[in-house]
Amino acid sequence: MTNQPKSLQIPSRKVTSSQSDTKQKNKTLGVVDDNHCNGFPIPPRNCLVLPIKSMTDQPLRISKAMTRSLPSFRQNTGGRSGGSLLLIAILMTGAIQVNLYGATFRVTTKVYAGPTLKPSAEHLILFQEGLIYDFPQIESRYVTIFDLSQKLVTLMDRETQVQASVSVDDLIKICAQARAAAKTEEQRTQLGINAKVETSTKVQGYRLRFANLDYQLTGQQPEKPAVAAEFAKFVDLAARLNLVRRLGPPPFGRMTLNQHLAERKEIPLETTLTLTRGDEKLEYRSTHELEELTALPKANIEKIEEAIGMRAIYRQVNLKEFP
Repeated sequence: MTNQPKSLQIPSRKVTSSQSDTKQKNKTLGVVDDNHCNGFPIPPRNCLVLPIKSMTDQPLRISKAMTRSLPSFRQNTGGRSGGSLLLIAILMTGAIQVNLYGATFRVTTKVYAGPTLKPSAEHLILFQEGLIYDFPQIESRYVTIFDLSQKLVTLMDRETQVQASVSVDDLIKICAQARAAAKTEEQRTQLGINAKVETSTKVQGYRLRFANLDYQLTGQQPEKPAVAAEFAKFVDLAARLNLVRRLGPPPFGRMTLNQHLAERKEIPLETTLTLTRGDEKLEYRSTHELEELTALPKANIEKIEEAIGMRAIYRQVNLKEFP
């Protein structure tokens, strides 16, 4: 495989017997919350290789809808950062409207693998005056700041004390290139670009399915429409960031589903993702607890102040060098 493939390549991948063990799959294939809490890191061989380069100077690989591998939620696997960024991803590619003073609220997102009652991932997401702070709670090594006024996303690593930034314009550009690189109907279908939102018969909400992925989602309507708009921006940027970082399954179907929510001024309440491989099914569930506030509590303000301090002193590195 060359660094600049001329066309989409779909490499084959064999599933080893060791992958039948769920714990081992956690270590090798980890799935992260599909929201920003969003990506599902998959081995490079199980992917579509797009004829464009990501900002890490590598050919952009998008997981082949996990048709040949069984992922599980990623927790502290020593892998790439951002793995714990979201099971949400909103709005189609296009301009992102920015307000300097956004709504103030917080969302706690939890992700569960299978029937377990213990979350595999948890995020505290704080929204304050056009700035969005994503704090993973189970594995707290990484912090992400989405600065809507500056149109900049910053990733920070507590362990190595480095940070990397990417502009919103670059995120939009890479996502648009990835869409354009899917030339055939089969490629667009497999990547979820052509996926359509349906009315769910399983939950009071919506359904979207493509390849071996099946999303069932229930929405909730905030009291303030601005809350839904701000959350939509966050999810959109999170999905684009996962694509650039080459984390997870194709984001396009999920982006379509969440655009559907944004148009109705809703945000997710609960999402179930079912992955099918032969006779085996894996189910992942995410919940989103919304709290609309006039002001963030002191404990949250202290977290924000810590993140601002990290951004002031951490060494800047290129995105491709970020852990």
